[in-house]
Amino acid sequence: MPGAERDPVSVQFDGAAARLLRRAYRAPEGSWVGTYVRNPSPAWLVWGARRRVSLLGADTAPGGQARTRWARAFIRSCYYLHKHGDDPGPLQYRVGRVKINTGGVIAGRLVQVRLAPPGGAAAAVGALPDSARIYDDDGNPAGRWADPADRDW
Repeated sequence: MPGAERDPVSVQFDGAAARLLRRAYRAPEGSWVGTYVRNPSPAWLVWGARRRVSLLGADTAPGGQARTRWARAFIRSCYYLHKHGDDPGPLQYRVGRVKINTGGVIAGRLVQVRLAPPGGAAAAVGALPDSARIYDDDGNPAGRWADPADRDW
C-alpha cells in the first residue's frame, strides 16, 4: 500500500493488543481469549472531536461487528501486529457487551480473539477468486484494500 500510514488510534493500542495476542498464541488452538477495552480518555475524545470523529460512535466497517470505532481501532491493532508477527495464520475476533462495575462505572467492552481452526476462514479465503481478494497468498495488496485517502483521521 503506497504511502499508507497507521492511524494513531490503533497505534496507541499496540501494547494491549500485543499482550492479548501473546495469550492467544499460548492458548489451545481455537480457544477464545479476551480483554476489556476501556472507553477513550477525555484527551482521546477531544482528539476525535477536533477531527469530527465520534470514537464511541458506531463501527463504520462493513457489518459493524466491532460495535464502536474505538473497539474497531483495537481490532486493527491486533490484526496489524498479528500480520507482522511470526505466525500470521487466520485470526478471528468477536466484540461483546460493555461491562459495568457495581458502582455503575463502565469497565470496558469485551474483545476476544482466537487463532482460527484449520480449514475454516483460511480455506474460504483461499477459495476466493483473485478479483475478490484484498491480499494475495504472499500478503501483498491484490488490488482491493482500504485506501488511506478515505480515512477521516
